[in-house]
Amino acid sequence: MHSFLEMIPLMGLVSVVSLHWAQFLRCSGRGGNRALRYRLEIAAVPLIYIVCVMAVIVLFELLPYLEEFVRGLRANAGRLIPPKARRGSPGQTTLR
Repeated sequence: MHSFLEMIPLMGLVSVVSLHWAQFLRCSGRGGNRALRYRLEIAAVPLIYIVCVMAVIVLFELLPYLEEFVRGLRANAGRLIPPKARRGSPGQTTLR
């Protein structure tokens, strides 16, 4: 589950970069000589698109993290650090 949740943002970034490769090269300083021009385009993206993307992010990214966090708290009686990890000296928490 952890690997899946970590790969979602990375795959999104890779998808955007692969679709706009020339702009990515210019941003990294390796592209053409044309200077980049940044401008704010608020009306370029429809509101329904933004709402759908945010809903997907909450549904598939935020909710699984929160669910796992709550399960971890329940398993450790509400403590963020389990008692097993507190035993021993620092750096030796893996020796049980």
